[in-house]
Amino acid sequence: MIAGSDGFDVKDVRASGANAVSIKLTSDDNLVRCNSVSGSPLGVRIEGKGNDVRDGTVSGITGKGVEIGPTGSNNQFRKATVRQNSGAGIVVEGTGNTLGGNRVNGNIANDTHIKAAAAGTNLKSNQSGNSENGGRVKESTPTPSTSVATGPTESRSRAHRSARRSRRLDLRIVAP
Repeated sequence: MIAGSDGFDVKDVRASGANAVSIKLTSDDNLVRCNSVSGSPLGVRIEGKGNDVRDGTVSGITGKGVEIGPTGSNNQFRKATVRQNSGAGIVVEGTGNTLGGNRVNGNIANDTHIKAAAAGTNLKSNQSGNSENGGRVKESTPTPSTSVATGPTESRSRAHRSARRSRRLDLRIVAP
């Protein structure tokens, strides 16, 4: 857990069986990398601003794998594997956050859930789903101040092949 201190570089975090949250970021501008998180009620919770969390695995969590809370803004969560958690894989509530290059699958609830208030959320080259769960991605109904813009469409045959293997998501939620 990193609380109250800004600008740290933390790597090789191994957390298993925590009582509440394995990794909780309440401070700003930290780099947290090469993590392995399992067996807690919540894997990673980001509440600060400008944090970069990357290169890890979040699995076997009894609730949500990763949660970027309503106060978490302009954070990056990338290059991670989030799988086989009892809740949603990743939930985003804060604004201006980026999910990039993550593999999210096998979670009991939605693999990725972007809440309506999460304006400015960027999803870049994330893979979601497998043959068991169909790659569930949920977007809450956008509020009037939020619109959804998607990237370029793929050709039908390419999209069909991609859907069979896994879905690669490029999505941006922006305020008008």
